[in-house]
Amino acid sequence: MPTSVIRKMYGPSVFADMIDGLFNRNLKDYLTLHDIKYIAQPMLSDDQERLLPEVNNPNKSYTITYEIGEVAPYTIGGISENDSYPYHMPLPGEDYMEDELKYLSRRLGKLEDADDISGDELIYVTASEMEDGKIKPEGLSKEVILFYASIEDEGLKNLLLTKKTGDEFEIEVSKLEKKDMNFIKKNLFGLTEEYDLKEDDIFHYKINRISRLNPAELTEELIREQFQMDSLEDLKVEVEKSFTTPRGQMLMLC
Repeated sequence: MPTSVIRKMYGPSVFADMIDGLFNRNLKDYLTLHDIKYIAQPMLSDDQERLLPEVNNPNKSYTITYEIGEVAPYTIGGISENDSYPYHMPLPGEDYMEDELKYLSRRLGKLEDADDISGDELIYVTASEMEDGKIKPEGLSKEVILFYASIEDEGLKNLLLTKKTGDEFEIEVSKLEKKDMNFIKKNLFGLTEEYDLKEDDIFHYKINRISRLNPAELTEELIREQFQMDSLEDLKVEVEKSFTTPRGQMLMLC
């Protein structure tokens, strides 16, 4: 392919990238040289005209205007290197020990299959698009995972408490999660934001599997394995320390 044709096809975009890179490097060097403190990334000014690179005119000059969020000078008054300040730790609630041990027990627990729903499960369903009160032939069908605790609609929550593996139900997609429709499209159905899925679209759902988190029993064997301690009492001592030690120093229980 002749050089002139290549230049005509690709020259403007390559030349524009070169100019953009040149301006960005020089802007960065200028800010560093003059020790200009700025917030976020410099942006093109609103009145910046679109550049029209002329590949065949290497002597043409170009001007780009940037807007910079410069940090205003400031001083912190009332503090000296000899000042000291007390570090206050919040007091734990009355049931803090029970709550922390319950958290550790759940964290070390395992998901196990269940037949019914009691209020803290992962529910695996096949969601099928409906039309005229029936499952739509060749319609959208997706495997969806529902987390009971994330469901906000009381009607759906009460309905699920009556269901078991193999049961079916129908409801609007917007009631599956307390997030917006874009979240439901992307995270539940694996769809793009552009997909035409409406809040009031009713789907048919068949429950294929129910998984429940069974908390672990904090036995001495498990405590030795997970925390390198000898007993539950030792673990309680470390839990108590976590409420009186600055954050960041107690990593073992986090």
